[in-house]
Amino acid sequence: MSTDAHRFLGKFSDLTHKALGVAFEVSNELGIGFLGKSCENTLVFDLSSHGIKVDQQKQF
Repeated sequence: MSTDAHRFLGKFSDLTHKALGVAFEVSNELGIGFLGKSCENTLVFDLSSHGIKVDQQKQF
């Protein structure tokens, strides 16, 4: 089965690909054992440095 059949093809696919890549980078770098807030702050910093606008803990 082709992996292309499972690719996300929505209008936000580039953004989704970038955001997931950054999330995996943060996860791989920090590893297991960090508090959620530490991971969140690192993820927000890295997403912002990749040009992705982030609102941290946005209230709805």
